[in-house]
This record gives sequence, C-alpha cells and structure tokens, in this order.
Amino acid sequence: MLKAVGTNHILRGIQVADYLGYSLSTVYRRINDGLLPTPIRYGRKSVAWHMQELGAVVTAQDCGYTDPELKDLVREIIEKRNYFKEEEK
Repeated sequence: MLKAVGTNHILRGIQVADYLGYSLSTVYRRINDGLLPTPIRYGRKSVAWHMQELGAVVTAQDCGYTDPELKDLVREIIEKRNYFKEEEK
C-alpha cells in the first residue's frame, strides 16, 4: 500500500521500499530489471531517489503499463536526469 509523501522529497532505500510496499531486495531487483529508476548518488556511500521519479513509475503501473512500457519510461526518466546533469556542467 502506498503511503502519502510530498512530491519534492528525496527518499532513502528503506523509505522507497516502504513507500512502494516492497522489500529492499525487491526494490533493487526491479532496478536491475529496468522497472525502477536507479538511485542518485549523493556521496561515496549515500544514494537516494527523487519522489517525482518514483511517482511517475507508480502512476504508470496504476494505469496498466506493461513491463516493456515501464522499462521505456524508466529509460526516459534516466535520460532526462542525465540531460539536466550535463546542462549543469
């Protein structure tokens, strides 16, 4: 069951698992399968996810996206993230 969280938040792994209703190992399995966006590295040992990115995937799942469609969405999310990262340089 999804928990209400503001859309501008950064979530850590356990928070992501709790928000999505998955175990942490399932979160990482879905990342490896291309069904969730990769976390953003905030330091040598620190990663987190943007709530907006996760929300987009959850909404797509709720709308009945198939796994291939979810993978395309996740690729788009990561490409946009990389685009903005390049613009900052």
